[in-house]
Amino acid sequence: MVIQYPVLSPYYGKVEKIIHPSASYFYEWETLFLIRTSDGMIEEIVADTIFL
Repeated sequence: MVIQYPVLSPYYGKVEKIIHPSASYFYEWETLFLIRTSDGMIEEIVADTIFL
């Protein structure tokens, strides 16, 4: 079984590095990927809990 959720980010920019491949399992608050914003800062996107 595959469960998929969209990733919403408060940042706009270029994905610099993908930490977890799409097929791997990750835990809450682990870093998923890094985004370089238009002002040159690197921002971390982390896994969050989803309450349905």
